[in-house]
Amino acid sequence: MTSRPGPRLLDAAQDLLDFVYGAEEAAQRGRHYHRFLELLDLQHVGTEAEISAQAQVFVEAGFLPADCPLAALCTAAYRLFCSPLGARILASPQVLRELEFTYAMPLTALAELGLSLPPMEGLVLQGQADLLFWEPAGWVLLDYKSGGSHKSEEALVARYQKQVAMYRRALTDIHGFRFQAAYLYMVDDGRL
Repeated sequence: MTSRPGPRLLDAAQDLLDFVYGAEEAAQRGRHYHRFLELLDLQHVGTEAEISAQAQVFVEAGFLPADCPLAALCTAAYRLFCSPLGARILASPQVLRELEFTYAMPLTALAELGLSLPPMEGLVLQGQADLLFWEPAGWVLLDYKSGGSHKSEEALVARYQKQVAMYRRALTDIHGFRFQAAYLYMVDDGRL
């Protein structure tokens, strides 16, 4: 006779599946959002209708998949660009999106960030800065995150502060950027 898993085991398996698929769904939403914000013409984000029209063009041109959640993307983008931070982005004379970089981070920089690794000469960091914009006081780094709507601000900062610090260090060393601020922008709920 074959034994069947008990209800507790089935519940645990379902919880694991929900976690895995939830994480993948959040990652997919994040990829769509990154691509959408990279493509948006920032001269035409004043209304949700303008943003929606651009989204339709992106799908028709094959830049976004037809099954991506356009309404949610448009709402999230509109919410960002209607915010005080969005007004600063739109007023900036220089906005960089999805800036890729590769950086050989020295051990001293890792130690300054509180990261300890096995003995080695350094770490090669490959990254992509979601959005940077310039203001007279310096550059601002904005990093988009999806799937964190259930997490507290403290938990999000604890999870991502070292990533943001490494990005700032890399972009400062590579491009000479002087940063005045860095923000996490939670795509799902608009928190900054």
